[in-house]
Amino acid sequence: MYLGRRIHWEDKSFEMVGALPIEVEMLKKPQGHGYMHLEVLEGTPYFPAGKIVKGHEFHNSRVSSLEQGNCEFAFKVLRGHGINGEYDGLRYKNVVAVYNHIHAVSEPDWAKKFVEMARSWQPHN
Repeated sequence: MYLGRRIHWEDKSFEMVGALPIEVEMLKKPQGHGYMHLEVLEGTPYFPAGKIVKGHEFHNSRVSSLEQGNCEFAFKVLRGHGINGEYDGLRYKNVVAVYNHIHAVSEPDWAKKFVEMARSWQPHN
């Protein structure tokens, strides 16, 4: 949410960082709550395609606007809600933003891959 363009709460709207082409609406009722199982989609960093990633979600927000064509989904939701009930995780440039809170103990290779990617990063000239 913080990386999105705007957050809407009741009759107010707040500008955010603007790095992701989304707007988020805060709601009083939970939109996703419980354990999640996600299938990794092709092109998602940190995990091989087809891998099942486990975690949990608890959020009272929903993506109210998603600019199509500028980002892709990272995961197919097998259990849980995610962004829209079918997918979770936005891949945009070098960012993967998810509602799922990945269970670190069940996914120990995630941190290693993150460090590898950070070490290999080179500024563009």
